[in-house]
Amino acid sequence: MIMSSDLDTDLTGENTLPNELWREIFALSCTRRPLDIVSIMRGKSWSMQWILPQVCRKWREAILDMPDLWTNISLDVDRLEEDMGPKTASFDPSRTKHIIRTILSRSRPKSHARSKPLKVSLTVHRPISDWGFEYLHILSEDCARWGSLYIQTTSTACFMDLASVSDRLVSLTHLSLEDPAPWDLIDEDPIDVVRKFTLSLGRLPSLTSLHLSHLPDELLSEWPESIWNNISRISTLNLSVQTMKGVLQLAKHLRAFNLQIDAARGFYTELRANFQGLRRVESEEDRVIHQCLTHLLLPHTDWFRSLEHLALPNLVELKIEKISIVRHFHVLSLVDFLRRSAPSLQTLKAKLRPGGVKYRWDHLHEHQWLTRSDYLIASDQITLTSLTSLYWDNSTPEYASLFDFLIVPSLSNLEVVNCASAYSLERVSYMIQRSSCSLHALRLEYLGLVDKTLETILQASPYLEYLVLEGVVHDHLLGKMTFPSNTEASSFPLLPCLKRLKILRAAGQIFSPKALTSMLRSRSCTNLEEVKLSIRPYSQKPVQDAFKDLAHKDLFAVHICNEFSNELTGPSHAPCVQIKIYRDYGRRLAENLGIIQDTAAVLAESLCENSFLRVPERLGGPPDENLRLLEPLLSHLEQFSGPIPKVRKITLWQHMRAIISIPQELRVDSHFGYFERVQALTDRWKAAYSPGKLLVSD
Repeated sequence: MIMSSDLDTDLTGENTLPNELWREIFALSCTRRPLDIVSIMRGKSWSMQWILPQVCRKWREAILDMPDLWTNISLDVDRLEEDMGPKTASFDPSRTKHIIRTILSRSRPKSHARSKPLKVSLTVHRPISDWGFEYLHILSEDCARWGSLYIQTTSTACFMDLASVSDRLVSLTHLSLEDPAPWDLIDEDPIDVVRKFTLSLGRLPSLTSLHLSHLPDELLSEWPESIWNNISRISTLNLSVQTMKGVLQLAKHLRAFNLQIDAARGFYTELRANFQGLRRVESEEDRVIHQCLTHLLLPHTDWFRSLEHLALPNLVELKIEKISIVRHFHVLSLVDFLRRSAPSLQTLKAKLRPGGVKYRWDHLHEHQWLTRSDYLIASDQITLTSLTSLYWDNSTPEYASLFDFLIVPSLSNLEVVNCASAYSLERVSYMIQRSSCSLHALRLEYLGLVDKTLETILQASPYLEYLVLEGVVHDHLLGKMTFPSNTEASSFPLLPCLKRLKILRAAGQIFSPKALTSMLRSRSCTNLEEVKLSIRPYSQKPVQDAFKDLAHKDLFAVHICNEFSNELTGPSHAPCVQIKIYRDYGRRLAENLGIIQDTAAVLAESLCENSFLRVPERLGGPPDENLRLLEPLLSHLEQFSGPIPKVRKITLWQHMRAIISIPQELRVDSHFGYFERVQALTDRWKAAYSPGKLLVSD
């Protein structure tokens, strides 16, 4: 190891820097990791504030004069006691105590300046030893300075020890309590122990933020009103609606409420049962009105029903995560809440996971709601004048109906992910046109075939600066984004203000490198700053050749990266094009596999979307043009004569089985014999699935 005295003469240039500048550097580099006592004991610490003082005297002086760098402490008693076993006889408990005291000492300012609150993390899962209690007692000597306390413990003794100093936690502003299994309890329920501990914390004058794995109902009655009045943020698991209403009634200054579920513990079923007996709101007196709440996180869409019980006039951000069942009444509950009590909403984010394509097909009988969405009257729609950001993940037609209700004139950031059908994309387009909003950032993930609706969306967004497209991008769309070579041309391209463009998971057989490079070449003198493109391995060479030509002409700097190499060409001052190559599935069969997988995915998604379009209430004219665009792709598969690839025991015909499993009443074989042709392809590939015929990628 290089000693600090040897480095003093090697850091002459660095020693000329003033201490103030060193403090700025260390403040930026030393605050990412907590001071982990166990790692320090084992000599494996990555905490920079512990390592850098050993480099040279000047660095040591600067860091030791920065008490704020020493306030984040992590103590895992279990790992420490592992080091005390018979195989680690050299373990010295007195050194551990010395390290804890050293860190606490360095966290105290040398002058009379006010010390920064400590951030303490404790982990105790096993029965605690006498040495473990000594470590806790040393930390507890400074418990009056604890600002944040994170506890992960299943030890009753640890709870009791912490409860004994609860009256000294005068600076504690954040408390996080986790209770992972297993417990060292025999006669007591772990939740009861957590309940007793939290009830003992009745003297926390500075507490403003609370995270509890389980929020006991008794807290509503036994915690003093002074604590509830101070709390501004609560995060908890598996809360009942009645308890949630009670918390909102007591915590009058609450600003952020995060509700989560612990499905792994079986609480999800219990929570669903709680909603089954939930009484409907009969009058406004049954609702809880909370004037201060600005941020609300709901764990899944069943909680939409809880919104009926709430009025949150100053809500700024609403997030919904996870979902179990797709139902249209969830959307209606959300719409009713937005209409009634969310005029200040700025951000709406829904991350929904209802399952795969097969799930949507199995529930096609639930399409009656489509009639209502198609014939909304003006009074049904709601105007959210403050909404600027909308994120909607998994836009199945059931949930895409939300877009029919919204008028969002201030919307600037829109993300629509996992858009499952042309119907959904149309709803998004109508919302944008109806709202006359000026989008500045747009992300669309859409695997359908028609880009006409996408073109309409982009036409309605002339000020768009940031665009992310995931899925299928066509030459026609890229042509519409190309500036005309004739400066006197009367037509203008789509997105004249575009600065950043991302095309992700691009299906290489749909758009050509020539169309993309022509579009970029026409924008070389515009505001375009960055382009990111992710492609399949079989598209790598033609794409690379096309973009290297742009680099040689000094129009763009091109960065090509894959798992084997990185290559950068072109002038550094030019806009950057980054090309990321998908992970190769196998050398010889990568091209075959990529072509077929891309085409199969497009066929599957397009069939799904057109199934919705064939619902009688939706279909009133000739077949949609999407269906006719399937012909060249289907012909491409029929003409494919390469070896049938197999990757991780998944064969090509297995990719296509989902396409065949269509309900018979939704067959589209009247259009160029689609069903029969796909069935014939599947039969051919299935016949090839034999030990003597199947080629396996390496």
